[in-house]
Amino acid sequence: MRVLCAALLLALLGSAPSAVPASAETPAKPREMGSPLVGPEKVTSGKSAIVRIDRALAGNEYDWQVQPSGVNWISGENRQETFVILLDLDPGRYFVSFSSFDKKSHATQVVEVDPSSPPDPAPVPPVPPGPAPLPDGKYRLAAQTLDWISTVPEKQRLLAKPLANSFRGIISAIAAGTITKPSDVLLHTRSSNNAALGDAADSWRLFGAKLQQALERLDQDGTLRTMEDYRTAWEEIALGLESAATPTTR
Repeated sequence: MRVLCAALLLALLGSAPSAVPASAETPAKPREMGSPLVGPEKVTSGKSAIVRIDRALAGNEYDWQVQPSGVNWISGENRQETFVILLDLDPGRYFVSFSSFDKKSHATQVVEVDPSSPPDPAPVPPVPPGPAPLPDGKYRLAAQTLDWISTVPEKQRLLAKPLANSFRGIISAIAAGTITKPSDVLLHTRSSNNAALGDAADSWRLFGAKLQQALERLDQDGTLRTMEDYRTAWEEIALGLESAATPTTR
């Protein structure tokens, strides 16, 4: 089910996971490309970085690698480009390598994460207590979903409500018995989310990457298996999105 989770959530970004056929062989001495990779050379500690390459330069058979090992990263593609997202980076230097098998080419991007801390902010006056926190629920996805909304540009956060409605629609279909298999849950959610986000899908890319990681962990733990599991998880995600859309009601 892990592959299906990845396909669903990268679709939320208007993309799909990249894959290299098992039969593809890496050229012994690929030629180095002339800086075709696009991405930041420096980012602030705790932030994420996206490195991308145009599909015309990438070819059809390719591979991404990120060093050092242990870094949280995912890869995906859409009609215009293929990309990797390095998530929540710690201070240090990271090497993103891209190899195109059919183009017989290779490129590397170095991303440095600044270890320095920003200056202390000016003191601010006390503010009234905020709304009560969202309930943990079975998977604790509601509060996490609300937190991940911060990765979406402010103008695009208006789509939180339509996206919540997308998840609610799948929940209703599960309850009505029109969706009966986990694989169908993912496929229908993918289509519904794409329709909800439209041309703004790219703005939700980091949000989707974080949600993908959370669902993959649940899948690996064996706690996201049954239709009831999916209904519960989708309910928590929808609640988090609705809270972002209507903060005054939380």
